[in-house]
Amino acid sequence: MAGQIIPVLIARARHRMVADLKSRGATSPDRAVAYDPDDHSINRRVFARMRDDGVVVETAPGRYHLNEAGLDAFHASRRRRGALIAGVAAVIAGLIAAGG
Repeated sequence: MAGQIIPVLIARARHRMVADLKSRGATSPDRAVAYDPDDHSINRRVFARMRDDGVVVETAPGRYHLNEAGLDAFHASRRRRGALIAGVAAVIAGLIAAGG
């Protein structure tokens, strides 16, 4: 059950952070805002991952902005990963069908 819920919580946290930064206008270095995710461990981990992936950039201590090019690259990477998984699944299903 937790294995099904955690990806949803991660996606929700990521979406909420992106929406929050966009609504505050933090979409360029000169418009960076103070940002500190709440104390929930998933939010902290998602925020750290977004920084590591270049989606969120720290321009000064505690001040961040959304790197929209980084966000686009992140989404493209997720689409490629999804397509790869679907392709592998299709090959496996084909092999199973051919063998059975």
